[in-house]
Amino acid sequence: MKIKESTFVISAVNPSQYPEDELPEIAMAGRSNVGKSSLINMLINRKNLARTSSTPGKTQTINFYDIDNKFRFVDLPGYGYAKVSKTQKATWGKIMETYLNNRKNLLEVIQLVDIRHEPTEQDVQMYQWILECGFNGIVIATKHDKVKGSQLEKQKKLIRKTLGMPDNAPIFTISATDRYGKYEVWDLFNDLFELNGYDVKIERQGEGDNEVYGDADSQIIDTQQDILDVDALESGSGDNSEQEKPKKKDRARNKPGYKEKVKKKEKKQAKRKRSKK
Repeated sequence: MKIKESTFVISAVNPSQYPEDELPEIAMAGRSNVGKSSLINMLINRKNLARTSSTPGKTQTINFYDIDNKFRFVDLPGYGYAKVSKTQKATWGKIMETYLNNRKNLLEVIQLVDIRHEPTEQDVQMYQWILECGFNGIVIATKHDKVKGSQLEKQKKLIRKTLGMPDNAPIFTISATDRYGKYEVWDLFNDLFELNGYDVKIERQGEGDNEVYGDADSQIIDTQQDILDVDALESGSGDNSEQEKPKKKDRARNKPGYKEKVKKKEKKQAKRKRSKK
């Protein structure tokens, strides 16, 4: 299936506001500004479907996003922002608890953490909460582009140890900036749909996708540059060895005021001829 339509459905704070149909849902949990909205936008090739905010703690509701009327992404309220009152934190906790414990069509809750930092106490609590609700404890580490390759495994090991994950538990790494890991995450979600008996499978390259990814390392080739390269080849300008440079005279003729200069020169020459006579 190629994603053709993705829409915001509703922001909810209680079950009466949840979408009523039984479409499968995959929820994203994590600290404020960890990149939940950015991940959703990256996966569906949209810039602002899931609204990102520079103000931590702004997401205070459960936000539902419909994907081709086949399934939904769910953005849970962010946690861990110090300036939010204890009352507000308790409210968010209740909102999430109600959703996690009662939503029958919720396939999985994905926990997002920042690959650059050790998980916080709230991250550990969230991870344990996810496990207690009967989910698998799948972790996606965001901001892959901010960490050197030599530090990546070290940070993954730190995350596993802090959260209490098994030593061999996979951690998926992604970057909304360069879209690293996009299709590995889609493969994960395709497996979740299949294991739960849903006939949903997202193709690796959707219609209208602006990037082409390599099989081995998901490197991005910018489509705009591809178009420029193709145009250059078709026009013959891609090969500098065969491209003929314009002659000096031809370049001069194209300059502004060339005709006026020629006329003046012709007048001077004619005047000189008359004076010689």
